[in-house]
Amino acid sequence: MQSSPPQLLLTLLLPSPQPLGKIVDQLETVGESVSLSCLVGAQSADGADPTVVDRGRLTDRQREVLEIAYSMGYFAYPREADASQVAEALDISRSTFAEHLATAQHRLLAGVLDS
Repeated sequence: MQSSPPQLLLTLLLPSPQPLGKIVDQLETVGESVSLSCLVGAQSADGADPTVVDRGRLTDRQREVLEIAYSMGYFAYPREADASQVAEALDISRSTFAEHLATAQHRLLAGVLDS
């Protein structure tokens, strides 16, 4: 059985994208393979502050609960579905839905607000 080569995941906070090309070139000159999986711009003059949301913080079930709730309009204003309707669609109790939802929201918001 052949094992995959070790990988290193880096997150770089650069003042501008210009140094990125030089960094990639330097890594490739020493024989490393480089792939860019995500590029997010810095805070812009208009005040935008992009943030990467790591969905890996969620369990599969939490992601499913959020996806169903979103698709049913639970987060819309005005709401298109209430907690009981979403819970029924998920075949869980309303309190279980509330627990999954609260935990998922906490995990996602922690990633956004703790950065």
